[in-house]
Amino acid sequence: MSNNDEFRLFEGDNNFTGKHATYIKFLKDEGLYERYVDVVLNASVFGFMYGRKAKKDSESSDRARVYSDVMSKEKSNFIFLLKLILLLDGDDKLSVEKRVDRAFRDTEKGDPELDKKHFNIFMEYVLGGIEVMYELFTSKAQSKEEYIFTTYEIMKNFREEIEGINYEEEIKALMNEVI
Repeated sequence: MSNNDEFRLFEGDNNFTGKHATYIKFLKDEGLYERYVDVVLNASVFGFMYGRKAKKDSESSDRARVYSDVMSKEKSNFIFLLKLILLLDGDDKLSVEKRVDRAFRDTEKGDPELDKKHFNIFMEYVLGGIEVMYELFTSKAQSKEEYIFTTYEIMKNFREEIEGINYEEEIKALMNEVI
């Protein structure tokens, strides 16, 4: 948040609590990701690809923080992923035209209320993605060697899944419905 408490997308610290903080720390500390922010960026994709959303967890006192300076450096990546998710997410049964507006027009308005709403949608996917990543990386691995092998398998499978989906065609189809 800024000093005047007006919400601005991807500015300020991003705090994680409970199991999500524990999972982020695990994924970084085990060497699967270099920084917390890398976990968060990837988690948005994993959450969306696996259709998994989650709510903020406060069951434990564990905390993890992505500091504002890191958020600022990665802001363009966050904005890109936010817009992609807002465009492709059809959970709320919005028409294609409304999703295009939400992803492109609404995010450019600088409306703190809309930005917070969009951020919350994005963060539900991030939290769900953190859970997915933790489950995938820990389900079969107990040693460093097993983590490396599991990581390779997950990334290979993920790549194959992504290659099987032609998002360019999906986006063109969405745009043709709007035009």
